[in-house]
Amino acid sequence: MFLCMAWNLIGVWQIRNGVPSLGPTASLMTVSVFIFLALLLMFSVKKHWSGVYLGLSLLLALLAFSAIYGGFAKDPNLWPSEFWRYAGISVNIVGVLGFALLLLGLSARGFRRGNADSTVSAKSGWANLL
Repeated sequence: MFLCMAWNLIGVWQIRNGVPSLGPTASLMTVSVFIFLALLLMFSVKKHWSGVYLGLSLLLALLAFSAIYGGFAKDPNLWPSEFWRYAGISVNIVGVLGFALLLLGLSARGFRRGNADSTVSAKSGWANLL
């Protein structure tokens, strides 16, 4: 999330100074939405709302995946250079990998919890986390 916010802030600054932004989008609204989502994530952790945290993380992963797809599907002329196009794709890949690590962590936590005979069922694994 930080990388997305930084990307957009740099782009807004560049546009304000008459320089093309790093990519096709640069918006203070995007930064505001990501700050709000970051606060919601922190609040959900504090309240131990695993389902809310997982849902918000899934939303962010979908947004990152959409940006990755856009990086490949949109007109390359929307970026100042190929370097920045692939840098933007890389920033969003970091977001998707972060979500994948969250899922791996939750999965491992579910397997560790298990039930008495150390088998994992829907009731003893993921359901306990949400």
